[in-house]
Amino acid sequence: MGAPEKAMTMQEVRSPSTLHARFQMMLSDSVTVAMTDVLGSAGARAAFFHLGFNGSADAKHIHEGLVRVFGAGTQALESTILRELFARVGSRFEPEESKTFASYVGDAKKAYQRLKGSES
Repeated sequence: MGAPEKAMTMQEVRSPSTLHARFQMMLSDSVTVAMTDVLGSAGARAAFFHLGFNGSADAKHIHEGLVRVFGAGTQALESTILRELFARVGSRFEPEESKTFASYVGDAKKAYQRLKGSES
């Protein structure tokens, strides 16, 4: 049996590296949930294989992979991913024509950091 995990202090929870890691996990989970909702479990697994998705990609690589695999269907998948991500962050996804997938992910990350940074 391993040693019990040490509880994190509030300072550690709010540290930039911890917030970044938690946000990346939220992004990864949002991609997984959205793809599974849209494509079903088997379809999502096949898509992840072709995307080379291992759960650690950034927004730019996610977008590029979706475009490569889904072409014109990318926008619908990205909207589903973003709705899931913003819900996890505790914010609302409001589409604008001029924004890219990566800029929305950046907005969600900023909202998450503001929310977590303001908790006492």
